[in-house]
Amino acid sequence: FKFMINLIVVEAHHHVIEHIHYILRQRARKFQNGSYLTWSMLHWDSHPDLACPNEGIPAMACFLPRMNWFQDNKRSLKNESSKIQDGEEKNLYELLDTSEGGIAEWILPLVLAGGLNRMIWMKNSWCSQFSNGRHSFHVGAAIPDGKKNVVETYLDLPESAVVKSSFLHPYYLDDKSFERLENLHLARHLELLVLETNDVITDNLKEFPEQVRYQSDWVLDVCLDYFVCSNPFLEELNGINSSVCDNLITALKETSFRKDAHTHEFFDKHQAVVYSKSLDDFNIIVHRLLNKLGAPDKDFTNGIEVDAVEYEMSMLQEFYGDSSCGRRYWVNVIDSLDEFCRNNPTSVQPIILAMSKAVQNILLPNSVENIRSDSAAFPRYLQEKIQLFGACLRQEWWLKKELKLKECPMLITIARSSDDGYTPSWIVESLQDAVVNEIHNVFCGCVCKESVQCKIRVTLDYGLNEGSSLERFGF
Repeated sequence: FKFMINLIVVEAHHHVIEHIHYILRQRARKFQNGSYLTWSMLHWDSHPDLACPNEGIPAMACFLPRMNWFQDNKRSLKNESSKIQDGEEKNLYELLDTSEGGIAEWILPLVLAGGLNRMIWMKNSWCSQFSNGRHSFHVGAAIPDGKKNVVETYLDLPESAVVKSSFLHPYYLDDKSFERLENLHLARHLELLVLETNDVITDNLKEFPEQVRYQSDWVLDVCLDYFVCSNPFLEELNGINSSVCDNLITALKETSFRKDAHTHEFFDKHQAVVYSKSLDDFNIIVHRLLNKLGAPDKDFTNGIEVDAVEYEMSMLQEFYGDSSCGRRYWVNVIDSLDEFCRNNPTSVQPIILAMSKAVQNILLPNSVENIRSDSAAFPRYLQEKIQLFGACLRQEWWLKKELKLKECPMLITIARSSDDGYTPSWIVESLQDAVVNEIHNVFCGCVCKESVQCKIRVTLDYGLNEGSSLERFGF
């Protein structure tokens, strides 16, 4: 290569967007004819990170990321300490920091306002958010209350406009971020290819239509939870009581509406309405049941009062193909919770809170069991996954001929994701070193990162080094 490739390591995944913006500004200077830079992302992650920014983040912030926006709502914030004070203003990067889902909300702003028009999500077989294959949808700005504003540029957007997706899919229906294409302003098209490493090794990509293949600038984006992923919400509950956790997982995943959703690659409007209503009604009843069971004024020395939730039990069983099976699932949940309460009467509130969190995040992937049984300092399972990751990146026919990507990425980003609990903290340092070394080997063949021949320039933007940026260093 005739130039250095910058590799940025961050902790929280959404922190990469500021570095990507910088590279895009540098690249845009090369386009003197006013043409629009479009690019692709090769995204190795256990999560697609394609959520719409929460409704406290204006769509216009995607176009003006450094402008401060006055925020007076408290929706979708991480915790009490993240609450925005009266009169406080935040830019896009700070809004993502305080957003409960910020780590999953950073990609769509790049689609709406950053020229990203194709993403290849490299996932694991146990990741079920989107089915393998090709998906196509639009991302745009939706104006609430059905207002018919005339929007020709982003400057015409009101601050109430928010980012929405036209993809009629549970991923967007679950958080109410779907909007019909005709209601989206400044809509941008996104081509999403969902693949696994086996698709690369077995050359299955040739099934994709020729029109989605084009040579493109690209960003290589890697989350360390691709290699081993924890669901922190389930891990929290499992740490309190594994039996309650296992029974709750079964009760939540076996509902008819969730099982039906996995049989459809796309929803029609009727299916979408049925799914959304079923999910809302189910969650309301589950939270009502948990609130009754965990009322703070109750004495749990004799266990929980099952009769107090008989009505909720009778309603929940109707969400299953076989209502008797549905009832049995929830009887198992309550029996295991009852046993826990009898033995730990002072610990009921923490487990009820953990169960409530798990209900909202039950579908997040979890693969920690793959390395728990390996006593080696660096599990063989991870060694093999990293080798396969490198083998895919070395497949010239895949990158250049099938995906039509340029010879090397314009930027490499790595997210640790350990503070949020998605990458186990006890393995993150050695995993990061191994992945960075593999990337060095793939793109410049240097064994030593300090080699004068090295073509990778590493910047650490986390911990004591948080705030480090390419812009600050003049790269």
